Formats: sequence, structure tokens, C-alpha cells
Amino acid sequence: MTSSSASPARRPDRPGTPAVLAAILAGALTLAGVVGLGWATSADQRTAMSATNVRPYVMPEGGWAEGATQAWSAQIPANAEVVVAENYLVAVESEGPTDTAATLTGYTVSASGVTRVWTATADLSAGTVGQAPFQVWDSTTLVHGSTLIDLATGTVSSAPWTAANRPIVLEDRVITCSVSDHCDGWAPGSSAPLWTADVINGHRDLEAVNQPFIVLHRDGARYTLIGLYTAIDIDTGEVVSFTMPALQNWAVASAADGWLVTSWDTSNEYWHIYSYRLAGGEATEDYQGTLPWKENETPQYGFQPRTRAQFKDLWTDGDLGSVVGWSHHPKDSDCLDRVWAIDGPTIEIPTIAIGGSDTVIAQTSFSCATWVTMTREHPVMTVRLADRPTDNAFAFMYNTSTGEAITFEGTDVADGDQLSMVTESLAVGYDLDTGTLYGYVPAR
Repeated sequence: MTSSSASPARRPDRPGTPAVLAAILAGALTLAGVVGLGWATSADQRTAMSATNVRPYVMPEGGWAEGATQAWSAQIPANAEVVVAENYLVAVESEGPTDTAATLTGYTVSASGVTRVWTATADLSAGTVGQAPFQVWDSTTLVHGSTLIDLATGTVSSAPWTAANRPIVLEDRVITCSVSDHCDGWAPGSSAPLWTADVINGHRDLEAVNQPFIVLHRDGARYTLIGLYTAIDIDTGEVVSFTMPALQNWAVASAADGWLVTSWDTSNEYWHIYSYRLAGGEATEDYQGTLPWKENETPQYGFQPRTRAQFKDLWTDGDLGSVVGWSHHPKDSDCLDRVWAIDGPTIEIPTIAIGGSDTVIAQTSFSCATWVTMTREHPVMTVRLADRPTDNAFAFMYNTSTGEAITFEGTDVADGDQLSMVTESLAVGYDLDTGTLYGYVPAR
């Protein structure tokens, strides 16, 4: 099917970069928990109470706040790139991003160590620009551009899409968008798309993304947000249509029980919000809003979706009760330079300026932190980089109550080494120069 938004397809004069704006609107990645709803008494409440946001990465559990303990070590090829996906680890030996015959070695990984299970050769010359080059599809398949790698067997095959169409993986679906903004949805085992839809600036927005896409589970359906303008059902390709005035600068945000369209003027001082039910259509209400935080600061929220009413409390009353922390970025930059939890000390984020091997696919000579994970339940924060092999990779971990960095003995990310979460209670570190792989568990 083909659908399109009812609003004009024009690029707004945005207050900051797309990643910063997404965080400001708090629409896709980190919305605070649903509270005070009681038993469902309306369709909106039932939708809100069942709403979840599914993220494609592992969150650490609270025991890491006490430190990391090295549980085991193993030798794998040196000067490789470590890709962690589900309970598998793939060592990628490559001559660079244009290598057509990279060597892949697959291992199972657990709290007791790693076991080599397969080797393969793959063409990794056509990756995915603007995001982690390796993504996990349907918990079974590693996706690199248009190359598919079976995690259990190492079997390499070609996807039915082209890498140039910027594939993004959303649970058991893949979305691709051509330069003409025709987007396709794909299912495992299918040689033809499930659906086709026109998405405003779809190709550009997939190319520019530097944070993971989140799957929004709402009332039995699954949605995602593509760029600033589009909420789309990932199973049907139906684009949610919003009836609204002709706005110059606007963006869609998700709520537990529907959607918000937030608009602003060129001075970024005047904000107006339109509220919609899950089906879109006519706004149920609209109101003026005030940005309730300082310039260059971005609030950090929990991971459960918030209702439209809670959204309104934030924008009209400045209610920051759902905020778990803050991050700061220089003007017109996505790079975070400091972060702090509510009632916690300010944590200065190190800059990785050394870089590792020139053959590493995801790493450059300079990288910066573009997102962090925080939760209200415990004081553990991970810092994630724009350049990363998968969304489970992280650069630093902190105890947000004390500001103390968690040390992973043997692994130095600032020297080009790599860290990744496997499960909430297992992380792996990789020494690039020696090929030593370490398994870490929480100290508590």
C-alpha cells in the first residue's frame, strides 16, 4: 500500500541537529513511565497501559554500579572488529570498509566464555551509512547493508534490497528507502516487499540517523518514527496522517496513547503542540508550550512511554518529574560533553581522539558520544558513540550516584579497544592489539 502524510513536505528550520531535536521532543527514544492511570476506562487508557517501546540494545543491570569483574578471557584474531549480536560474537577481519572478502569468525558467548562455531567470507564493501553497520534481524540474522549472515551457521546470502536504500532493522522487519523516498517493508524469507509507502525525506533521514530506531508497540500494532515527519506501521506500511495547519517547522513525537505534532518558530521561543489519538486524523486539542530547560541541554527519560496528558504537563507546566537526568552538548553539535543524573554529580565525557586500527569498519580517527542510557531503577549509565559496530557497543559506563567510571580491566576504549553488552549482566571487552577477549560480570 502507499500512504502519505497530510502535511507539506518541507524541511524545517530546526533548533539544532536532528538527533538533538529528537531528544528535545522526547518522541521516539526515551519517554517516561505511565503513572496514575488506574484501571482502563477508555480506549486511550487501554492503549497507554499496554504501550511499550522496544529498543535494539541491551541495558545493564544495577549491579554494575559496584564495578566490573573479569570472569574469563580468550584469544581471538587481533586487529579485528567485534560484533555482538544476541548470544553470538563475530570477529570481523577486514582490509577496510571496501573489503569484498572479509573473514568472519562466529562464536557463541556466555558467562563462562566463548566457543568458536563457524568461519565465513563476506563482501562488506557496501555497508549502511549513518548508523551502526551491523544490525540484528529477527534475532537470527546479522545485516550489513545488503549482506545477510546467519548467526548460528555463518551462511552468507544477499538481501533482496540494495545497500544504497539504507536498510534499518526493526525486530523482524526491515525498512529501506530509495532516493525518491519510496520505502519498502521486508519480512524474513521474503524476496518481495510486504508493503511500499512514500515517506517524506525518508532516504535522507535514514542516512542521517545516529541513534537506534525504536519499535513502538501500541494497541496490537507496531510503529516507528522515521525522521521528523513520519509515524509508520511497520507491518502494513500505513503512514499515520495528521490533520493540521500548514506549518513551517514541525515534528512528530510518540506518546503512549497517540501522537504529538510539535511546531516552533524560527526563534525557537514559540512552541505549539497538537495532540492526536493513535489513528491520527483531527487533533483532540492544541496548546502553546514553553521549552522547560536550558539551551544545549537535553533531558534524559526512562524507557516506558508517556501519555499525551503527561506530555502536556511538561510543555505547559514545566513538570520535570519524569526526567531522570540531563546531557549537555555544544551548540549545533550532537556530541555530548557532560551528563548528570538527577541529584547526581556532573560527569565529563571523554573524547576519543586516538582511534584504533584503520581496518575497523565502524571506527574513525575521531568519535563522540551521541547518546546515553539511563534508568530510574538504578544508577548505571552507559555512553554510546556515533561510530559503533552494533547498537550493543558502548564506550563508557558510570555510576551516576557517585560519578565514578566503571573500569573494565584489560580494555581501553580510548586506545581503540571495544566494549559491548551481551546481556544485562554480561559484557565483553576486546583488546585490539593482542586479540584478547574478556568477559565481565557485575561486581555485585
